[in-house]
Amino acid sequence: MRHAARFIAVFLMLVWALPALAQQSAEIEKAVQGFDRELAQIADALDGAREDDFKLVELNERLRVLNDDIIAAGVDLSPRLTEIRTRLEQLGPALEQGAEPEALQDQRTALSTERAEINTLLGQLEDFSIRANTLSNEISDARRELFTSALSKRYDISLAFGSDVLTDTKDRYSDLVNKIGSWFRFAWRFKSGALTAATLLSLGAAVLFLMFARKMFGEVIRRDPEAEEPGYFSRLTVGFSGTLLPAVGVWVFFILIYALYANFGVMRGDIGIVFMTFFIGIGVVILVWRLAEAVFAPRLPAWRLVPVSDRAAWALKWLVVAMAVLTIADEVVTAMLNLVGESLPITVAKSLVSSMAVGIILLIIASIRPFAGGEGLPDRRWPAWIRLLLSFTGLALILSTIAGYIGFAEFVSKQLVITGAVAATMYLGHLAAHAISRERALAHSRAGKRLQQALDLSESQMDQLGLFTGIVLTLAILGLGVPLLFLLWGFKWVDIRGWVLGGLTEFSVGSISISITGILAGIIVFFVGFYATRLFQRWLDGDVLSRSRMDVGVRNSIRTAVGYAGITIAALIGVSAAGLDLSQLALVAGALSLGIGFGLQNIVSNFVSGLILLAERPFKVG
Repeated sequence: MRHAARFIAVFLMLVWALPALAQQSAEIEKAVQGFDRELAQIADALDGAREDDFKLVELNERLRVLNDDIIAAGVDLSPRLTEIRTRLEQLGPALEQGAEPEALQDQRTALSTERAEINTLLGQLEDFSIRANTLSNEISDARRELFTSALSKRYDISLAFGSDVLTDTKDRYSDLVNKIGSWFRFAWRFKSGALTAATLLSLGAAVLFLMFARKMFGEVIRRDPEAEEPGYFSRLTVGFSGTLLPAVGVWVFFILIYALYANFGVMRGDIGIVFMTFFIGIGVVILVWRLAEAVFAPRLPAWRLVPVSDRAAWALKWLVVAMAVLTIADEVVTAMLNLVGESLPITVAKSLVSSMAVGIILLIIASIRPFAGGEGLPDRRWPAWIRLLLSFTGLALILSTIAGYIGFAEFVSKQLVITGAVAATMYLGHLAAHAISRERALAHSRAGKRLQQALDLSESQMDQLGLFTGIVLTLAILGLGVPLLFLLWGFKWVDIRGWVLGGLTEFSVGSISISITGILAGIIVFFVGFYATRLFQRWLDGDVLSRSRMDVGVRNSIRTAVGYAGITIAALIGVSAAGLDLSQLALVAGALSLGIGFGLQNIVSNFVSGLILLAERPFKVG
């Protein structure tokens, strides 16, 4: 009778669950077929995209998403396989013919068949994941070869001096004017309202940002011309904020106007690339100009961050700005050529001019005597290592250009200007953050004194605020500057996003898998549980135990025991939420027991004694 009841129960459970399992299996099998088609399409597209880095990045992103889907499908199948194995164990081994109902035999056969199908699907998914990783490696190799060939390709520089340059320039200029003119006429005729609204909204947002920044940080970004000897902390903070905030205001305008044009359907795709390059270029030039003004301060020597002479300060500022203008002009011309059609003579000519000019400017900077000498003595040169570095870089650019390796020279000159500007701004921000976090630095600054008076803060609170501000500023500089540097070095936003998502989701160190988001989730869960325990203790003691006739000792014992239990449970849930296997904590417990036996036995003994006192209550209040 018992066997019949068990058979009936298992049979009913299988009849209820198998249709859902079969439906999920069919969905996974359909997805597997889609994975196969997608991998084949990516492999076919790779052959035609080896000369286009942007297409290679798109294919790599498709592969990353596809591989995540493949892994997720495998994860979805694994519990079903465990469930089928469990149900087969519940059915037990097959009995002799006629010893069990035929329906159960059929169900056992169906489960065995489905287990074999799932194992086959898991094998296919593993093969697909291997294929995806192989294709991803091929794409990485193709991008590396494309980058290397672009830098090592040699051009005939005589093309820059032929008559074809003038002819191609005239033709491309005419095509550019026609394309931009036709776009503007179309936008003004059919979308003039959207065009005007987007422009005014962007301009208004930028003006409001600058007004807000000037009102909130006016004392921080304004350099007092009457100050004779401002402190280095004041010079750093004013230099960094005076560089960053105006540049951000300009970037806000350009980013908003581009985004609104695209959102309102005003911006055309090919025209948009030219405008975006132009907008970014203006933003970079303004950043370099503000940075040079902050570092050299030719009109306000007291606020100068480097000890150079007045004449050298003027020369260095304008030479640095000139390098930025030349580099950005080269980039804008490249974007225009992409719009109207490539021209080899123009490409060679523009790269030749910009690279040679940057090399010559570096040689001029190396020859400047920036440091004032004493009375009757000539000005002093740069330190030898700086002079050699500038001279070597300038000569390398000039010789590379003359030899025809203009791709290499162009890349180096751009990285010198743009990467140098971003890196210098980050370093300036780091110095400012370090200066803010120093003891009493914020309290003795103009902004700190006003903040201390407005919030009525003590000197120790101002020190803590300065330390916190320095840490936040450093993290913000790294969070914004490092991705920007990667973008400037040729990586795509898709690459950076993939690295960030991979680092936040899960990465492996040996055989250990670490998830930043899991760790953060575990910490948040623990603190939520800790706070909930404190609330429950307060409610229990204030609203429940206070109404009973328990004495104070018993109430204190119960409250303390509830606190220990709540914190322990919160810690366990937090560890589980962080993705750590609780069964593996046995190893940690074993190691701790060894440490307790040698060094922590007195502490543990006192803790256990306290628990015994709470439980037995041999002492009472009074």
